[in-house]
Amino acid sequence: MLIFSIISCISFTIYLTLGIIIFRIKPSSPLHRNFAYFCFCFALWAFTSFYLSYTQNQSHHTFFIKLEYTAALIYEIFILRFFIFLTERFKSNRKRRLFFGLIMVIPAVFIYQNWVYNSIYTSFPAGFWYVGLHILANSYNIISVVLLILWSRKSTLNRVKMEVRIIISSGLFTILITILGDYIAGFLKVPTPTPALTLLWIAGLFYVILKYRMLEISPYTVTMEILNSIDDIVVLFNPDGSINWFNKTGDAFFYKVLSEEPHLLDLFGHKHQENSLVDDIMQDRRQIARFRFPFRLGSMTTVYDVVLEQVKDSFDDNMGYLMRVNRVKSINSLQIFYKLTRREVEVIQLLITGLTYAEISSELDISENTVKSHITNFYNKLGINNKIELMNAINHIETGQNGE
Repeated sequence: MLIFSIISCISFTIYLTLGIIIFRIKPSSPLHRNFAYFCFCFALWAFTSFYLSYTQNQSHHTFFIKLEYTAALIYEIFILRFFIFLTERFKSNRKRRLFFGLIMVIPAVFIYQNWVYNSIYTSFPAGFWYVGLHILANSYNIISVVLLILWSRKSTLNRVKMEVRIIISSGLFTILITILGDYIAGFLKVPTPTPALTLLWIAGLFYVILKYRMLEISPYTVTMEILNSIDDIVVLFNPDGSINWFNKTGDAFFYKVLSEEPHLLDLFGHKHQENSLVDDIMQDRRQIARFRFPFRLGSMTTVYDVVLEQVKDSFDDNMGYLMRVNRVKSINSLQIFYKLTRREVEVIQLLITGLTYAEISSELDISENTVKSHITNFYNKLGINNKIELMNAINHIETGQNGE
């Protein structure tokens, strides 16, 4: 019994620690919360096994037997909820809540019978409530397996298919040995080894988390901290072009530039050249695109360097698109050194992105003659005669800045 107590104690520690780790990654996520909840249920289950392995008090024994079965029943609810969220089976919140309500009804009946009449323990080995508990638990397990299989078939990602194979294979093996373990423990009148045996399945699940980043474990947190600390705007788009995430600099940028989060194809307005590059990347015709684009911040237009690239995993699946945006700082240097006006800077920024005089006029809501006048003024200030010399001056400043 000493060995069993030690194993139960280790199981309790592992479940509790894993639940806390996953919960802290993203407390607002239902997926992470339900993972943590079923880990906590297993921790409670392991604790009851540990206590039952050495207690001699009959009243304590009965209480912890009831608590053990309660933890097992609640675990089955949360593990099924976890797989519902993981496989995104129900898009409608209403359908999801209805399903969650239904899967709680039968366990609630068993929990009531367990606490009032101790029916599960007293009906071992072939009584209705004991056998019913195993039928209920394995029915929920089978539903989870079916959800995973359907998710795997629907997904085009090789990563998902590998995750499902590992989870199902380790899960089915664990179900088999825990059923045998329960009955053997019942006949020997010792606590069930199920919490300890289930560590085999948890090991498979944890391997998937670490190997394939299923729940975005610690590397995710570290990456977010790094991305949030840099000055560049970093935006991650989903494969369908919708925004998945942006860093703190990006949050401020979108708040100033746009009233709502745009789709990737809508971000650059009606600029044909930029949208053509974006479309090429989304259609897998190119992996990366670099260009300059003028964004309007309040009443002023500012040019940014944009790098957009497709992100693929080790299975060559498209994970989405990463966009890095940073302000063209060389123009600020020009403005300070040559005492350019704000309007002259705006004209320069639009000119170097390839806009014609007419397009600049339309963008800034000024006449073409005014555009030409501004161009003449800053050409004179810089001591240059044409756009090529302007680009050379900007490139010279950028080269100097990069070399510092």
